[in-house]
Amino acid sequence: QNDYFEESEGVKFFSKQRNILSSFIFRLGYFENYKSEEIKWYPLNSDNAEKVEVFTENKKTLNDFDEKKLKEREETEKDIFDY
Repeated sequence: QNDYFEESEGVKFFSKQRNILSSFIFRLGYFENYKSEEIKWYPLNSDNAEKVEVFTENKKTLNDFDEKKLKEREETEKDIFDY
Protein backbone atom coordinates (compact mmCIF):
# COMPACT_ATOMS: atom_id res chain seq x y z
CA GLN A 1 0.00 0.00 0.00
CA ASN A 2 1.31 3.44 -0.93
CA ASP A 3 -0.02 6.16 1.34
CA TYR A 4 0.64 9.42 -0.44
CA PHE A 5 -0.78 12.67 0.81
CA GLU A 6 -0.18 15.73 -1.30
CA GLU A 7 1.13 18.66 0.71
CA SER A 8 2.12 22.05 -0.62
CA GLU A 9 2.98 25.49 0.63
CA GLY A 10 3.16 28.82 -1.12
CA VAL A 11 2.79 32.58 -0.92
CA LYS A 12 0.05 34.71 -2.45
CA PHE A 13 0.63 38.42 -3.00
CA PHE A 14 -2.08 41.06 -3.28
CA SER A 15 -2.63 44.78 -2.93
CA LYS A 16 -5.50 46.33 -0.97
CA GLN A 17 -4.20 49.89 -1.30
CA ARG A 18 -2.27 51.72 -3.95
CA ASN A 19 1.50 51.12 -3.61
CA ILE A 20 1.02 48.79 -0.60
CA LEU A 21 1.83 45.11 -1.08
CA SER A 22 0.61 42.35 1.23
CA SER A 23 0.83 38.59 1.21
CA PHE A 24 -0.08 35.47 3.11
CA ILE A 25 1.43 32.00 3.33
CA PHE A 26 -0.89 29.10 2.60
CA ARG A 27 -0.46 25.42 3.25
CA LEU A 28 -2.38 22.47 1.91
CA GLY A 29 -1.58 20.09 4.71
CA TYR A 30 -2.14 16.53 5.78
CA PHE A 31 -5.33 17.20 7.76
CA GLU A 32 -6.50 20.62 6.63
CA ASN A 33 -5.70 23.68 4.58
CA TYR A 34 -4.73 26.86 6.37
CA LYS A 35 -3.08 30.22 5.80
CA SER A 36 -1.28 32.87 7.77
CA GLU A 37 -2.71 36.22 8.70
CA GLU A 38 -1.87 39.07 6.38
CA ILE A 39 1.83 39.86 6.02
CA LYS A 40 2.47 43.50 5.22
CA TRP A 41 5.29 44.81 3.09
CA TYR A 42 6.41 48.35 3.77
CA PRO A 43 6.97 50.86 0.95
CA LEU A 44 10.56 51.66 0.04
CA ASN A 45 10.24 55.21 1.34
CA SER A 46 9.14 54.10 4.84
CA ASP A 47 10.96 55.44 7.85
CA ASN A 48 12.67 53.14 10.36
CA ALA A 49 9.90 53.35 12.95
CA GLU A 50 7.34 52.15 10.40
CA LYS A 51 9.64 49.34 9.28
CA VAL A 52 10.13 48.16 12.87
CA GLU A 53 6.37 48.21 13.48
CA VAL A 54 5.65 46.18 10.32
CA PHE A 55 8.48 43.76 11.11
CA THR A 56 7.13 43.18 14.65
CA GLU A 57 3.61 42.49 13.36
CA ASN A 58 4.91 40.14 10.68
CA LYS A 59 7.11 38.25 13.16
CA LYS A 60 4.05 37.36 15.27
CA THR A 61 2.16 36.30 12.14
CA LEU A 62 5.02 34.10 10.96
CA ASN A 63 5.48 32.56 14.41
CA ASP A 64 1.76 31.73 14.58
CA PHE A 65 1.94 30.06 11.17
CA ASP A 66 5.03 28.06 12.18
CA GLU A 67 3.21 26.90 15.33
CA LYS A 68 0.30 25.61 13.21
CA LYS A 69 2.76 23.82 10.96
CA LEU A 70 4.61 22.24 13.89
CA LYS A 71 1.35 21.05 15.44
CA GLU A 72 0.29 19.60 12.09
CA ARG A 73 3.61 17.77 11.77
CA GLU A 74 3.27 16.29 15.27
CA GLU A 75 -0.31 15.15 14.61
CA THR A 76 0.72 13.71 11.24
CA GLU A 77 3.49 11.65 12.84
CA LYS A 78 1.05 10.34 15.46
CA ASP A 79 -1.41 9.38 12.74
CA ILE A 80 1.12 7.79 10.40
CA PHE A 81 3.20 5.97 13.01
CA ASP A 82 0.19 5.19 15.23
CA TYR A 83 1.63 6.35 18.55
